[in-house]
Amino acid sequence: MNAETPSGPRARPVTFDLTAEADPSLLPRVLQSFARRDITPDDIRARCAQGRMNLRVFCAALEGDCLRTIEGNLRQLIGLHRLEVALHAQLRQEEVPF
Repeated sequence: MNAETPSGPRARPVTFDLTAEADPSLLPRVLQSFARRDITPDDIRARCAQGRMNLRVFCAALEGDCLRTIEGNLRQLIGLHRLEVALHAQLRQEEVPF
């Protein structure tokens, strides 16, 4: 997520995994869903094989409203075969006295 965007109390780490028909405009169309909301993903992985493109987009802190909107936008992509959204538990790190 953009370093300038504070994460709210409901923000959670999220991974979007999708498979779609390989197309030169697929990656920009996927990223446009995030850019419209001024969100910069923390990690993006793309791999093209056998006429399909597999994408993984990770955001360290994404609020529920944005999550639902982005998921809805991604489900409307032309040529989409699969979309999985994984919500990750947030880990708290505390120092434990010995």
